[in-house]
Amino acid sequence: MRRQHGFTIVELLIVIMVIGILAAITIVAFNGVQTRAKNTSIENTASAYRKALAAYVAQKGDYPVSGAAACLGKAAAYSGGACYNGTASVTLETELGSVLTTLPQPDTTCFAMYGGCRRGLTYYYRAPSPTPSPWTIDGVEHSHYMIYFLGDNGRCTLPNNLEGSYGAFSTTATKGYMERHSNTSMCIVQLPNP
Repeated sequence: MRRQHGFTIVELLIVIMVIGILAAITIVAFNGVQTRAKNTSIENTASAYRKALAAYVAQKGDYPVSGAAACLGKAAAYSGGACYNGTASVTLETELGSVLTTLPQPDTTCFAMYGGCRRGLTYYYRAPSPTPSPWTIDGVEHSHYMIYFLGDNGRCTLPNNLEGSYGAFSTTATKGYMERHSNTSMCIVQLPNP
């Protein structure tokens, strides 16, 4: 009579552990790829709006003014009508639509930061001095910015990314973010003075 050979319990457990480790590595790598792709998409959208705002300035001579802060993109896409520190603006959407026929829609998912939700792409305007005073960047007052958020402590790569404390900004390419909290990076991009 011939003996049948099979795997022992220990061998099976080792194979199951190896498969589990490989699966965990694959899931972590896949999640990292998804986050990097999402961050790239967010920055591509921010770059498109930066160009649209520059085209608007070239045609009209100044930036659109829509209160202190307004959401970029289709106003209807913002749930509750708000992005970070701003509100959805059909007027801004229409004005930018006059220079860019196809406006990309910013990512409006929630990025957790300081116990709240940070979402979207914000066009930020600070009126000339005295109230509210523009931010000083590298010793020069600037009144127009864009603010957006990246996941997984992403690095802000657009030109003129700001760093430093509020009121004492500087432009840099080394730090790669303005502020980080709860695995979220806040990016503030200085727009050129008109």
